[in-house]
This record gives sequence, structure tokens and C-alpha cells, in this order.
Amino acid sequence: MDERTTLIESLHKTALRTYIFDPDEWESKYAFEVDNDKYRSGYAALIWSSLQIAAIRRFSPTQSLAEIIYYVADLRILLAEHASMLNPRLAEKAIRSLLGDNTFQEVPPYNESPDDMLGTALILLASFVAEAGLDESGVDELINEAADNVRQFDSSSLFAREGAGAPHLEGGRDENLSATVRRDATQEPSRGASGGWEAP
Repeated sequence: MDERTTLIESLHKTALRTYIFDPDEWESKYAFEVDNDKYRSGYAALIWSSLQIAAIRRFSPTQSLAEIIYYVADLRILLAEHASMLNPRLAEKAIRSLLGDNTFQEVPPYNESPDDMLGTALILLASFVAEAGLDESGVDELINEAADNVRQFDSSSLFAREGAGAPHLEGGRDENLSATVRRDATQEPSRGASGGWEAP
């Protein structure tokens, strides 16, 4: 059996699930372990796969560049004093890439540091989970699906040079993330037949 798949079925699933629901517990139990070279690439792959599934669920069937920009801006407002932990351009790039924007050619970590990429991915994932109102069984389903898909991803460039540390928000999961403000999108650019973004 492939070693990375075995790890994802055990340590990585538990670590990611714990991070989503209780970052404090994650910090004490798993932060050091998933930072180990033996586990880092598998953990990165599981995060990225989970984020893609969550992003597709959130933005499908319609996708627009303006909606992504508004979503990230609203999330930074909800993060309040922690807003600086989310790099808005990196968040927008990650979402566009995961949704398959054919006009976007950069690859992870998008000329940013691996640590910034990881922190951004985890904040976005926590936001998507909270907004969707996923309970423990819903999160388990998401992570299990992501583990099944993880072979599609080459995570070697995501967090290769730095640790698998994660942004730490005191008090655990922020339920206010589910209250993201939606804005009028009548003049948004839209996805064209080529898969790229078109102006209204």
C-alpha cells in the first residue's frame, strides 16, 4: 500500500479534522508531528484536495472573478484583528486555480512562501466549512473524499521549504465565518466558453 495514502487515512485526516474544529487542540497534539518531513507532503496534499472540493461546492455552478474578490474581502472583515493573517491576493489566486480558471497560469504556492500558502489554504477551508454549516459528519465526508482524490495533486511545491504550521486564532473555530456578507453581483465579469473571465 502506498505510504502517503496510509498516512492520509490516519494521522492527516485526524489532524486536519482537529484543526477545523479546535485549533488549540491541533496546536498541542498535531502541529509538531505534521511538520515532520515524513508527514508534511501528505498533509499538504490533503489540505489542498479538501480545499478544492470545498471551493467547488461554494462557487459552483456559477463562478465569477468579482464574486471571489468580494468573498475574500468579506472574509478579511470577519477576521477582524486577524485580517492580516489572510493574504488577499494569494487567497484569490488559490480559489481561481482550484476552480479551473484557464486564464490563470500560476501554480502553487504562486510565488509566495509555502507557509503563507498553507496558512491561506487553512483559513479558506475553515471559512468554507463554517459557511456551509458542516457538522462533524460533514467534515469527515469532505476529508474522506479529499483523501480519495489526493493522488491527483503534486503537493511537492506547496510547502516544501517551510514547516506545516497553521494560523492560530484564539478561541477555536469562528462561527461568525458562516455569516459572510453577499453582495450584488449584477455587474460581475463571468466565465466565458473558453474558461476564462470576461468583463460584463
